[in-house]
Amino acid sequence: MPFSGAEISEVFITEDITIKFDFKYIGGVMNLAARSGIKILENKSTDKSVIVCRVRRGLIESFRSEVTELTNGSAEFL
Repeated sequence: MPFSGAEISEVFITEDITIKFDFKYIGGVMNLAARSGIKILENKSTDKSVIVCRVRRGLIESFRSEVTELTNGSAEFL
């Protein structure tokens, strides 16, 4: 069979987004990212958390909306 070792790969356009929010929301934001299949590229946390996420373009608006709701509107998208 000529295609026995063939694989199909999906390619998505993504964008890296930086988000700053209070540390108390880190668990919720990380869980949301995991459930949405969003990759966390960087995570710096003290009293504030700053994370860099790689998000599929088609999910950006819904992810921003969910993060905003989760953080009671306090998240900053940098």
